[in-house]
Amino acid sequence: RFFTATTLMQELQRAKADYTLAKALNKLDRYALLVVDDNRFAEAKVRADLAEQATRRVTALEARLAARARRLAARPIGSR
Repeated sequence: RFFTATTLMQELQRAKADYTLAKALNKLDRYALLVVDDNRFAEAKVRADLAEQATRRVTALEARLAARARRLAARPIGSR
């Protein structure tokens, strides 16, 4: 049986909410092979990691620009 990870999790959560989780797990137990596609979970993790890296880089850039602005503001007018 083929599942996406999202679909499998939704079905198990629904079964848990309906108090039929044991029955759902027993049904899954009968399959000789379960194929769980987790590409979307993996893609979401990669996107989250990239967003975190981008946030760190932007924060570092902001800090450098702020430091440069402070140095420039401290110079006398007309000096380079």
